[in-house]
Amino acid sequence: MRRGKYTSDCSGEAFTLLQLLFLNNMLGYADRTNLSVAVIAMSRELGWGEASTGTLLASFFCGYVLTQIPAGLAAARFGAKRVLLIGTARVVVGLAEGVQIPCCNALLATWVPPQGRARALSFIFSGQFVGTICALSCSPLAEW
Repeated sequence: MRRGKYTSDCSGEAFTLLQLLFLNNMLGYADRTNLSVAVIAMSRELGWGEASTGTLLASFFCGYVLTQIPAGLAAARFGAKRVLLIGTARVVVGLAEGVQIPCCNALLATWVPPQGRARALSFIFSGQFVGTICALSCSPLAEW
């Protein structure tokens, strides 16, 4: 059923998986941060009012929130890799972002030994902060 290949030191394929999940979290949070920063210039350039800007930001986060529980259930049933690939296709960015965290957790449960999960979680979710820092560091480019 599950193909977890973890070892006690979390090496090989599991370590590669952790690096990919770190990048996934980093890019997901960079997306989220960029939208919040870029919406200022977009609303000014396109003549959007506060209501339109608020609707855009709310639609992104509503899509994100609505997919959390279904993504966790789908990852448990169909496998996190399959669900994460669908989410990463980013047909609708907010919906794709909601798939990210439940699938990360399901993949860790399969590929990382119990004694290494806390360290693995802290590593991959630190990508969220790195993504935010990178996006905010580049945000002046949105104005330019």
